[in-house]
Amino acid sequence: MNESLETKINNTIEQYKTICKLEPNNHKVRIDFAIFYTQLQKYNEAIEVLKTALNINDKDYTIWRLIGISYTKIENFKEAIFYLTKAYELENNDYISLNYLGNCYIELRMFNEAIEVLNKSFMIAPREYINWRYLGIALLNTNRIDEAIDSFNRALELNKYDEESLYYLGLCYKEINDDIKAIEIFEKCLEYSDNNKKIYALLYELYKKTGNEKSKYMLEKINKL
Repeated sequence: MNESLETKINNTIEQYKTICKLEPNNHKVRIDFAIFYTQLQKYNEAIEVLKTALNINDKDYTIWRLIGISYTKIENFKEAIFYLTKAYELENNDYISLNYLGNCYIELRMFNEAIEVLNKSFMIAPREYINWRYLGIALLNTNRIDEAIDSFNRALELNKYDEESLYYLGLCYKEINDDIKAIEIFEKCLEYSDNNKKIYALLYELYKKTGNEKSKYMLEKINKL
C-alpha cells in the first residue's frame, strides 16, 4: 500500500475512534466507522464496531443487516443468518437482508429454507435479478429443474450480463440432457470469460458426448489453462 495512503487510512481510523470516545451514545458515527472498515475489507473490525452501535440502539435494522452482511464476507453464515433474520423482523420491507439470507441458506445447503426466504423477497422487490439467480440455484439443487430454468431466464431478462445465471442455466440444460442447448449457453459464457477452465471442461464433456471434434480443442484449452 502507498505509504501516504496508509497514513491517511490510519489517521481516519484514529479520528473515528476519538469521535466514538467523545460521543459514547452516537450509534450513527459507529455505523459510518464500520462502513469505512468494510471498504477496507476489515470485516471483523466492522462487526466489532457495529456491535457497540447495537448496544446503543438495537432497534435500527440497518445495524443488524450490516453485521449480517459482514459475517457473510468472512463466510460465517450461521452467525449471518441470526443477524439478517433480526434485521428483517425489524423491517419487513428489507429485501436486501432477505437476499443475503437466501444466499446464506444456499451456502449451508439448506435449499428449502432458501426458497422460502427468497419467495418473501419477491413480494417486495420482484425486479431484483440476484434474487431470481439465488432462487434458481436453490431450485436446481432441489431438482426442480423447470422452475430453475424459469428463474435463471428471469434473472437474465433483468440483467443480460449476469454471467453466473447464464452458467447455471447451462447446468440446468445439461442436467436434463439437452446437450445442444447446454453447449450453446456455455459457448456464450466464454464471451464473458475465455479463460474459464470450468467452462472448457463442461464443453469438452458435452462435445465428447455428442461426438463433436471440437472436444479436442477444448482439451487443448484445458491443458493450456
